[in-house]
Amino acid sequence: MSASADDAPSSPFPPMTLTDEAKQELVTNYETVLAKARAIGGDAVNVLPVSKTKHPEMIAALLPTCTVFGENYVQELCDKMNYFEERGLEVKFNFIGALQSNKINKLAKEGKNSLLRIDTVSSSKVINKLSNSLATNEWSRPLGVCLQIDTSLEDSKSGIPYNDVEAIKSLVELLGEKDNLEYKGLMTIGAPGDMECFDRLKAVFEEVGGDVLSMGMSGDFEEAIKRGSTEVRVGSTVFGKRDYPVKS
Repeated sequence: MSASADDAPSSPFPPMTLTDEAKQELVTNYETVLAKARAIGGDAVNVLPVSKTKHPEMIAALLPTCTVFGENYVQELCDKMNYFEERGLEVKFNFIGALQSNKINKLAKEGKNSLLRIDTVSSSKVINKLSNSLATNEWSRPLGVCLQIDTSLEDSKSGIPYNDVEAIKSLVELLGEKDNLEYKGLMTIGAPGDMECFDRLKAVFEEVGGDVLSMGMSGDFEEAIKRGSTEVRVGSTVFGKRDYPVKS
């Protein structure tokens, strides 16, 4: 019996079909950024494509060249995880957006298979709630965590102040006490054009340790790598200009 349209996986995303040329352009964009990044920092540097507001088929175009992507909005991330899981595609995600306490359980419930890391943790309250939610949802593996550090001390920026190293160390220790969470490293969103933000995070990283030093985006990733970044987050450089149809 042939499958009917009713058997197709449900999706909040409109149908999209990319041409071979469009798919190749996305791959070329990613490979160009990766080559530039590794020419500066070596093969250990990772490029995380940020796919917020982009259709899942644009993500699929990068498979298997790249299999891990960054997302900023909880609902959009959950929709995309479901999209790929329903289609049997191996795509993983890091959550890099503002983490609201009331969205933690949703991430824990829907991210069991595809959520690798949360990069915006900055309080013991969030760590404890996240650990409890993972336990409630019976995760079989630890979830990676990067602590978000405020390196500019601007009112608009989130994170632990970079100059409160004891608070940062305390959260690293707390993560070490959680069997279902795994401390990975540090992340910052610096002030535009202020390269000292990278230097500040690098100094903190050298003091507290970790595997991931996530800093630098499309406009400044090369300078970030020169200053020690091991992971850069690039969106428009890979996927093109964003539109913003949905936030949640």
